Amino acid sequence: MIRQTAPKLLPFLLLLLGAAVASAQDVKAPPLAKVWFAIHTGKWEDAARNLASAQKAGACKGEVCTVAQALIADGTGNGAQAVELARQAVAAGQDSGLHAEQYNDLGALLYRRAEGKRELLELAEKTLRRADSLYTGGASNIRFNLAKVLEKLGREDQAEEIMKQLEADGILINPGMAVLGDFHLPVVPFKPNAPPHRR
Repeated sequence: MIRQTAPKLLPFLLLLLGAAVASAQDVKAPPLAKVWFAIHTGKWEDAARNLASAQKAGACKGEVCTVAQALIADGTGNGAQAVELARQAVAAGQDSGLHAEQYNDLGALLYRRAEGKRELLELAEKTLRRADSLYTGGASNIRFNLAKVLEKLGREDQAEEIMKQLEADGILINPGMAVLGDFHLPVVPFKPNAPPHRR
């Protein structure tokens, strides 16, 4: 009986398979996914090329493009252009359409490029505070970065307060988001007599 029904089901199964493949092709990555991936992996030429393609196709609009341009400029060593583009993106204000992660990236860029310039450190603080106000996730990157900026501005008490709160809450660093300083994940001490992990 199975041999008789299998040939009859074959066209139906092929139709289902074709529909599944067609619907999978309809699912597209966000227009700037390749740009952000190249930026976060440090592939600056790919990032610039993908951004140019997205702009040409009309897929990159507003300050999101400015953030990408700033990060690419920073990554390729063009600090002056990176800072100017970061200023432009931050100046666009609350209606810019930027997300917390993008503000965090800009804050980190401004901190790294400040080179002792208090005005840029203050702009980094403002940018990270904006990121923190928008962020709803559980990672600690933004507040950790804010503490680093406050420390550099000489406001150690505020920085220490943030770090104490982070430690109390449990620090969780998202590797996909910028983090300042030389943050290291806590190391679990090795105990030679501890039993092995079992599954």
